[in-house]
Amino acid sequence: MLNLHQDFLQPIFKYLSQEDAFALRTTCKAFNVAATSNKVVMRFLNRLKAIDRKVSVLSSEDASDTWCYTRFIVEFNRIANIQAQEIRNFITNIENLPKDDDIQKNVNLLRSLNEDHRIDLDILEKRHNVLEHLNATLIKKHIEVNVPYLDCSSSYITRFPESLFTDKELENFWKEIETMDCSKNQIRTLPNALGKCEALKRLYCNDNLLQSLPDSLCECQKLQGLFCSNNKLQALPKALGNCQDLTKIECSDNQLETLPESLNQCKELKLNCGKNRLKTLPESLCKRGALRELSCDRNELTTLPESLGESQELRVLNCYSNKLLSLPESLGKCLALTLLDCANNNLENLPKSLGNCQSIVTLRCYGNKLQTLPDSLGKCQNLKNVYCYNNNLLFLPQSISNCLALEELYCNHNQLKALPESIGNCARLRELECSYNQLQILPESLDNCTRLKLLNCNNNFLTVISPKIKDRFLLPFWYTKMLASQNTPPITVSLNMPNSSITITATNITKDDSKPQKDISNAEIKSQVKKPAPSEKTWLIKLATALVSTILFSFMIAASGGLPLMMALLLNAGITLSTTKATLMIVSLISGFAMAATLFALYHSGLALKTAILRCQQTPDQRFDSDCNAYDKQLTKLAENFSVNTTRTFIKPLRDIEPYISRTQLIQYKQFEISAFKEVLALNGEARNKAKIANIIAARKKVSCFRVSD
Repeated sequence: MLNLHQDFLQPIFKYLSQEDAFALRTTCKAFNVAATSNKVVMRFLNRLKAIDRKVSVLSSEDASDTWCYTRFIVEFNRIANIQAQEIRNFITNIENLPKDDDIQKNVNLLRSLNEDHRIDLDILEKRHNVLEHLNATLIKKHIEVNVPYLDCSSSYITRFPESLFTDKELENFWKEIETMDCSKNQIRTLPNALGKCEALKRLYCNDNLLQSLPDSLCECQKLQGLFCSNNKLQALPKALGNCQDLTKIECSDNQLETLPESLNQCKELKLNCGKNRLKTLPESLCKRGALRELSCDRNELTTLPESLGESQELRVLNCYSNKLLSLPESLGKCLALTLLDCANNNLENLPKSLGNCQSIVTLRCYGNKLQTLPDSLGKCQNLKNVYCYNNNLLFLPQSISNCLALEELYCNHNQLKALPESIGNCARLRELECSYNQLQILPESLDNCTRLKLLNCNNNFLTVISPKIKDRFLLPFWYTKMLASQNTPPITVSLNMPNSSITITATNITKDDSKPQKDISNAEIKSQVKKPAPSEKTWLIKLATALVSTILFSFMIAASGGLPLMMALLLNAGITLSTTKATLMIVSLISGFAMAATLFALYHSGLALKTAILRCQQTPDQRFDSDCNAYDKQLTKLAENFSVNTTRTFIKPLRDIEPYISRTQLIQYKQFEISAFKEVLALNGEARNKAKIANIIAARKKVSCFRVSD
């Protein structure tokens, strides 16, 4: 072992941890030679570069001794760690690999090399050769020479060996291949020889560990789709735009900081670069109008290019969850735009020119600092969905009532004091969410929205509700006025009630044409809403019935027990009977069973008698409270075994809506809750986690026609 001088090692140790410094002294053969210059170490660096082409090597004239030794140690440790991860991947997934002797042999060889703690350059090279051969074998398993398609996804591959492209038997295959799918593996680099795939149209390499793509990819002139999401890419090839047929790039969920300027050379491009580290987009990206879809969400963008308006064929713009302060005014030139999602930014206003985008269907601008929406929005005749909640909106433009195609309007969590009076012109409106505002009145014109099935005006300052809205949405839920037509859609309304927030949903009930339908006035409804609990007379009748049953069962026990006793006395008295002893035993056995059954019935009859006596001593309110408490205890016990939520937050106490429903309905509803819980608990774990208790309860409504939820 070479004993290097401390003065020489000191500048190297500054860059190393204590473990690396120890490895420098004990394990690296590179330092076990009598070297006085960097020429010797340079040879070892070249050997490392043969293993991993990312290793940078300077000429011996430009490299100092310190640089050479330090570079060697850093690269050596990096490659050793990567190889260890690759070996661990194969050892862990050995059961999922093809049952091939060659593959199993190589995995066992890797295991033995990994157990050798004497890691040196020779071991590194042996590991490299085995990993290359093992990965090449796994990929060849998926190659069919006459099929221009390679699917080796989810095959536990850790690298794509260059040797595959030098195999003469596969030379024509690589020239003719059109689709290559190596996604969902552990690949860190793609080979430079990828440029030999002249006919390649689609490359799927998403869900890997790629840090870069080879520049030779730009030589694939027929490339149409590049899918490299969920990797560790820091940049795309600069000349990627040379592939002018490229129409789809999926590079989301990476570490990109810039995009290539050359992308504007693509003729029609759908670009998804979301969830990266982009701070700006290249101005040239939109200049030739190549963009059709742009998704740049979840980045660090503060502005969008002003040239965005030149992309007149742009249909989709997703720029949500950035740091945008404004959108370019030129956005109004994107006449083909159908979706604009600029949610969760710092926008204070939307461009006035937005009204020129008359093809727009969906506008998502929630989670910003908007105080108003542009008046020009009324020109968008195709606008169906507007999501502008969680802003600082003081009012909605009156022109929004001109959007005759509007179906969904979510403007909750703002500072709205009123809705546009002409909102009723939006006859196709299905959902209106305006909770958590400062509304004092709802427009009467809402009654014109015959398709409206969701109206949430919870947590406002409503003092006046028009009679039309009240008659339609609030009172007639459980009566024939609202349910007279089978085509009536279910309606959901959220109301402000004392100390609670309750959503009541009406369900469609089949119309009974045999019975005459009549409208019920509000006064009649209020008089019938609260039904009395069972009277004391009812419980007295139950008490008498239980008492008679108890006496009857007692006589049956005496009779069934006395029969065999009487027959035994007759035999002992010497009276001659044709009945044998066997007959006597059978009669006694039957009589015993009858006695046991009668005793069981007598026990339950006694319990019923006890319950009836206690009920007769209670007032109607005490009886009702007792029933509710019993059901609540049973629900709580069932909820403890419910894996989704051990608390009962999804079971809304119904006491707050007693003025609106009968006590009988309340008890029936609790019975259905218990039945629904038991149905959920009968499912397996995975299905139980996905089950929604509200949906199961709604499906089991046979008596009550309402649902209460948080």
